[in-house]
Amino acid sequence: MSAHTPPPQSEHRFTFSRASSEHLEAIMQLEQAAYPLPWSRNSFSAIIQQQGNNSGQYEVQLLWQQTQPHAPKNLCGYFVALLGIEEVHLLNLAVHPQHQHKGCARLLLQHLCNHARQHQAQHLWLEVRQSNTRTCNIYSRFGFQTIAIRKNYYPTPTGEREHAIVMCMNLALAMTTKQPSL
Repeated sequence: MSAHTPPPQSEHRFTFSRASSEHLEAIMQLEQAAYPLPWSRNSFSAIIQQQGNNSGQYEVQLLWQQTQPHAPKNLCGYFVALLGIEEVHLLNLAVHPQHQHKGCARLLLQHLCNHARQHQAQHLWLEVRQSNTRTCNIYSRFGFQTIAIRKNYYPTPTGEREHAIVMCMNLALAMTTKQPSL
């Protein structure tokens, strides 16, 4: 490959980092691009400040992409999780629309599973909007099982409420099963 040939997509470097207050603006831009009803800046700020506290540990991990060795990194996505006793609850996972359909959700979920296992979690829980069938399918293919429906859980832009699908992954079983590519 010559020095002037851009690397193929597979050579783009992805890295993870823990979120800090200096990342808040980039997180908010991504959140607003990804969701019609984004979380507030105050919510993200409070969660980022509480990371690592013993009273329910929050974890915010950022997925960055760097296409050239000295180029700036681009924020592709993130997850917000609450680490409990023997379980982790995924509170928010977002991939920037420009980076969707490129495997970023899979990378975030794999990183979340690894992080959960490091904290001796047995189960990984989440809720997803019932209307978000594409994301429900991603979670199902990744190994999550539908457990229940929470009625009228999410607000909608019209002021109505939408049901949430509650999903769970048994991390011990997931360790013995090969994760499919997404």
